[in-house]
This record gives sequence, structure tokens and C-alpha cells, in this order.
Amino acid sequence: MDRLWYLSQIEMLEEFTDDENMAMHEMLKQVQFSKGSVVQLPNTPLEGLFFIREGKLRLFKIDDQGNNYTVGILSKNSFFGWSTHFSLGTESVGIEALEATMISGYDAEAFNKFLVEKPDLVTQILDLVSKGKVIQEEMLEAMSKMDLKTRLMYWLGQLALYHGSDVGNYVTINLKLTHEDLAHMIDASVDEIKSNLQILAKEGLIISGFMKISLKK
Repeated sequence: MDRLWYLSQIEMLEEFTDDENMAMHEMLKQVQFSKGSVVQLPNTPLEGLFFIREGKLRLFKIDDQGNNYTVGILSKNSFFGWSTHFSLGTESVGIEALEATMISGYDAEAFNKFLVEKPDLVTQILDLVSKGKVIQEEMLEAMSKMDLKTRLMYWLGQLALYHGSDVGNYVTINLKLTHEDLAHMIDASVDEIKSNLQILAKEGLIISGFMKISLKK
């Protein structure tokens, strides 16, 4: 199962005092990406610690045949990045803006300067990131005990929670996801995804169309 789905979503700035926020803000850089912009190429990682202020990012990989598939979606307050001091598992993936997205963070130079000037504050930030990684491990362990249909429904529920909109008695996931995308996300085959989507639809739990899925409330 892909760990990228459980990158921590923490309201980071709410965890610190005004003075600490001021110190962080002085070194913080912000970059705006338009829809469709490539933030990071696969295996060409951005070094530093970054989080999403507004918008959504798609994490993707490219297989041996050159096919591009989704492995995760990050939304507001999600972290990504790496350095010699930590890793959030995004080194090998490509990252693309699904919509206009504002990213804040510390590149390698700023992070290293921050580490020298405010080591205690950096430790606090990394502790917060570590808490998110503990949650990742706990959720992954719980997911590994689910059967495939339950796992798929759980994932769809998470997508609906963070990327859904109400439409009558259903919540529509506002993402274009293929069967291949879903298969990679929950470690299943495309045929297993297709058959289980059909079962969930027959049970009245979802409505499935071309690259669109709605969940019953």
C-alpha cells in the first residue's frame, strides 16, 4: 500500500508561539503554481520541507512503458519533501498541480540556515512531521487487515472527505481517477478494482461513471 497517501496533514503554524511563527516566517518562501504545472519531476526531488497553503497536488510515477499513474493526492496543509535530516517518501515521485496551488516552505539553503540559527525550533517542526509518520504507520497497519472491498471503500471515503462535493444524497469525488490509479493506490489489480466497483455499485454504495465516482451519504 502506498505510504504517500498518509503524509501528515497538520495545521503547523497553530502549534507555535507568535515569536516562533515570526522566526519561521522570516525564512519561509512561497511559490504559486498554476494548474497543470510540474512542481517536481520523478527522481529529481526538491530538497527541503514544504507544505500546501492552498490547492491540491497530484503525486505520480511513470512505469517502464512510459505510462503516468497517480499514487497520491495532497491537499491543504499536507507536507512533502526531504533532506539529509528527514524524508517524507516523495523523493522518487513526480508532483503536479491539480489546480492553482500555493506552496510554502524551506528549500535546502533556508532549511540548513534555519537548522543552525534555530535548532530547537527545527526539532519541534520535525517532531510534528514525525507524529504524522506515526499516524501513517498505524493507519497502514489497520488497512492491511481489511479485505479488498473494504479497503477500496475506505480509500473512496477518504477521497470524498478531502476532495468531494455534495450532490443530492451523494458526495462526488472531484478528481479524475482511472482504474489503474485506484489499483496502484490500494495495491490491487485493475480487474479487482473493476469487479469491486461493480459490487459496490450493485449494493447502492456508489455511483461509478467514466473517471467519476460518487458515494452515498
